[in-house]
Amino acid sequence: MLRNYFKVGIRNILKYKTFSFINVLGLAVAMSVFMLIILMLADQKRYDQFHAKKDRIYRVLMKPTQESGLRATTPLPLAEALKTEYSMIEDATYLRRGFGGDAVYDQNFAEMKGYFTTPAFFRMFSYTLEKGNSQTALNEPNAMVVTHQIATQLFGDENPIGKIVAFSDRGINFGNDEKKPPVDWGLFTVTGVLADNKYKSHIKFDVLVSASSLQRLSTESKINDLSANWTHHSSTYTYLLLNDNARQENLETALGQLASLRFSNDENLQESTLIPQSLTNITPGPKVNNAPFITLPIFTYYFLIGLALVVLFAACLNYTNLSIARVLTRAKEIGVRKVNGARRKSLIFQFLSESIITAFLSLIVAVGLLFLIKSAFLKLWVNQYLDFDLKANVAVYGIFIVLALLIGVVAGVFPAFRLSGYQPIKALKGMDGLAAGRQGA
Repeated sequence: MLRNYFKVGIRNILKYKTFSFINVLGLAVAMSVFMLIILMLADQKRYDQFHAKKDRIYRVLMKPTQESGLRATTPLPLAEALKTEYSMIEDATYLRRGFGGDAVYDQNFAEMKGYFTTPAFFRMFSYTLEKGNSQTALNEPNAMVVTHQIATQLFGDENPIGKIVAFSDRGINFGNDEKKPPVDWGLFTVTGVLADNKYKSHIKFDVLVSASSLQRLSTESKINDLSANWTHHSSTYTYLLLNDNARQENLETALGQLASLRFSNDENLQESTLIPQSLTNITPGPKVNNAPFITLPIFTYYFLIGLALVVLFAACLNYTNLSIARVLTRAKEIGVRKVNGARRKSLIFQFLSESIITAFLSLIVAVGLLFLIKSAFLKLWVNQYLDFDLKANVAVYGIFIVLALLIGVVAGVFPAFRLSGYQPIKALKGMDGLAAGRQGA
């Protein structure tokens, strides 16, 4: 039976070529736009999924009293205070901005941007080193872990571990390429090289420098000492790892207590709050200031999906209208089928099968259009900041197939019930005033 529906559906699609072309193209354009948005959302949902402890890692956001939005940055002492004072915190680390400039080894040069961080970084996050020991790489002052790309630029085929580079800071960081006069920050030792993996993470860096290096740099007046500063909250990202038995509600309570304690004596920070954000909810997530890189907030995707649904609905409505408009050309077909004993249910399935076949033909065309749209989108200048790669996976292709099936049903259900209800005698006479028959006709 299904095979017969398919054969008749294909025959009718080929018979009415102009009608079929208009419907297939209209649905394909709408579907390709929707599919592009699905790829964008799927791309963002892949961020930070490679971390083994991702379900227990939280970033701490701050809501300063005198600001309307959330900040991704917090005071630098926060991580140590939480780990020391609350047993629910298994580990804590921070990323302090401010390491960005030029590294020189022998005659080789590399521009690098990154963060100061503690040894706990590699205990919490699942970055792996192709060279060096992640457990000890950031223990000593003036130690740095670089990416595979930076190591290749500086050392070529040589073993980078133990190599000493001269570094001049220019104050650059991600999202800020402002040129400043270089300042000699001295010598740093390479203690690790990040594995050459395409980590999909909201944390982007070329280099990580041991937090213990800050003491020397602050003594030399090359960087501000924020180790005990609870009023400065624009340079440091704080991350926490909860114990297995701790919950987000417990963390919210602890952060509320700590904020009340630490901010109560500062009139500019009184009533400021600290808010936990799950690692897997950072991208996509709510809009925050001082984020480590530019991203589209989650409400943008809601808006785009809503817009795409409107476009899809319009395409389905166009299909429905054209199908109803074909009533006179298919009236005799319907009449002959009913006279020969076809029941209304069979006709409904026949019209729905045609609609679903049209939708899947549209899906094939939409995939081709998507390839062209995706290529153009990835070349846009804005993508150097948003960093989309728009790779599909099995789940995404499954969504596309379900989407085509739903569109076929939604676009075809009204014409199927409408056309299948015509009275046989009037249909055979080809009368203009066709009226819907009874359900059991």
